[in-house]
Amino acid sequence: MLGLTVISKANAQTPEIDKLLKQAATAKTDTQKARIYNSLALKLGESDTLKAFNYQLQAYRIFQKYDDKVGLAQSYHAKGYIFICQDKSDSALYYLTRAIALVKQSDHKDLQGKILVDLGIAEREQNNYPKVLIYLKQAIVLSEQTGNKRNMADAYVQLGSALDVMKNFKAAKIACINAYHLFKELKDTVRMSRTLGSIGFTERSANHPDSAIYYLNKAMKLFKIEHDFLMVAIAHTEIGKTLVSSGSYTQAIPQFLAALDAYRFTQNTSHFDALNISLGICYNNTGEYTKAGIFLNKGYLIAKQQKDMEMQLEALSGLKDYYKNIKDFKQGFKFQDEYTRVKDSLDNKQQLKTIADMSAKYESEKKEREILLLGKENTIQKLSISRKNLAIGVIIFVFIVAFGVGGLFYNRYKLKQGSVLQGEIIKQQDLATKAIIEAEENERRRIAGELHDGLGQMFSTVKLNLSGIESDITFTDEPTRNTFAKSLLLIDESCKEVRSISHQMAPNVLLKSGLVSAVRDFITQVDERQLKISLDVQGLSERLESNTEAVLYRVIQEAVNNVIKHAKATHLDIQLVKDVDGLSVMIEDDGVGFDPALLNDGGGMGLKNIITRITYLKGTVDFDPSPGNGTVISVWVPAAG
Repeated sequence: MLGLTVISKANAQTPEIDKLLKQAATAKTDTQKARIYNSLALKLGESDTLKAFNYQLQAYRIFQKYDDKVGLAQSYHAKGYIFICQDKSDSALYYLTRAIALVKQSDHKDLQGKILVDLGIAEREQNNYPKVLIYLKQAIVLSEQTGNKRNMADAYVQLGSALDVMKNFKAAKIACINAYHLFKELKDTVRMSRTLGSIGFTERSANHPDSAIYYLNKAMKLFKIEHDFLMVAIAHTEIGKTLVSSGSYTQAIPQFLAALDAYRFTQNTSHFDALNISLGICYNNTGEYTKAGIFLNKGYLIAKQQKDMEMQLEALSGLKDYYKNIKDFKQGFKFQDEYTRVKDSLDNKQQLKTIADMSAKYESEKKEREILLLGKENTIQKLSISRKNLAIGVIIFVFIVAFGVGGLFYNRYKLKQGSVLQGEIIKQQDLATKAIIEAEENERRRIAGELHDGLGQMFSTVKLNLSGIESDITFTDEPTRNTFAKSLLLIDESCKEVRSISHQMAPNVLLKSGLVSAVRDFITQVDERQLKISLDVQGLSERLESNTEAVLYRVIQEAVNNVIKHAKATHLDIQLVKDVDGLSVMIEDDGVGFDPALLNDGGGMGLKNIITRITYLKGTVDFDPSPGNGTVISVWVPAAG
């Protein structure tokens, strides 16, 4: 995901290296020193390959001397990780496979989980995505068992990256959101910000531009707090690309200009060609042809200097359009010819690469066929020896199969009947839940109507009658007059309270205008001095099904009331994002949070109500309580039908 998901597991910071070196110097045993050397190899894997290999080798020799199986597995893991940093996935897989084989013998689950994450990364470099998914899911399960939240978060990030490439965008987003919550729990703002960026990139790939820009902007806020201007530049670039993909060229221009400034600040010029070309294309589409020519020519020149043929091709395509727009057809034809030449050259280069890949594949398959042929010859020899035994075996096998088939058909019949029964139970449970929620809403409307039309009207009549006779009453003293006036005020307040309760139980705005208007109306009633609430809505231009709107309104209402009563929060963010897959609701406060153990005990009535209602909509709800750091409630409801 263009560097957004590439989260370094080994930031080689000098203080950490110095600390490990001091520990190695004072280590009491050889194996203790070897483990520190192994940690140094992992820390230096990205920044200093030579030193990393040296420390790994020293660790390996000590572990080999003492026949320490876990230590040897750690050593092979470190070597595999260093090869990953060098983009040598074949070598990485060789050593990581040896590491996992050794560690399985010792049942060291924590180390096993770490190795599985790196195996997933190495297999991804080989484009072997079925294995990537297997390794990363195993890593997540093991990390849950050992409670290693950091390794679990790393596994979720890599899983999200793989699913994004496989175009399973919905699952990729869920994986990255899981990683984000874990990094938040670990207070790792660097990985939180990059994971948010990854979610934004996935949303862009899924053609959800509004949601993509939302997550990228959220990531950028954290990048700026961290003073990570390289990631600020990348985030601006991704937002610009998202806007271009939806035809918003005018809005994309400031993003690309901001990205250029951020890259200049970091003295990183590797993306100047692409950014200048993107700006030229935007100015071409907004009619600012003078600027378009300047940026396109500058981008083309940088691409030629860097010998980047793909960027040259993109620049030449833009220059063709530019000269066509300013009616300079002579220059236009010139760049058309240059475009054709570069394209042919690039196609030839790709064809040569394809031929080389096919040749290598053919040689590999040829060797495999030779091995297979030798194996077949050996099998034929063994077959002639075991033919007699086979005849006896076949007779026994026939009896076993006949007995097994009868049992299989019987078990299949039982399973089928059980499946039908289970399906009917689930159907009846769904109908019962639906009936309860619908009855609850109907009862709310009935009570609200009776409060408004019955009790409310009675209070209004009492107030009217008392006001009418006030002038006819002779008060004996001033306190009596004041008591009468206070009684009128209490009746007036009671009228308002009845109207307020009636409105909350069955808000008319929900029936007339829909969920978004009802939520806005509800939060405006909350005193900003007590709790400031912000609402962000993406993609909800049309009404939802009435039951869905009612359930989601009650969930948001319950969540906000819980925050007001218990959270001691000052700020609450509510986000509603609708896409083709469904509707996401995120409610995040900055309050005191609550003990996660409450969730395991079933939670309070409010939490149970939220879970029951979302289950009715076939959705999911995730609570992320961080004691002292607020609470995040993430709700996802599938699209109707």
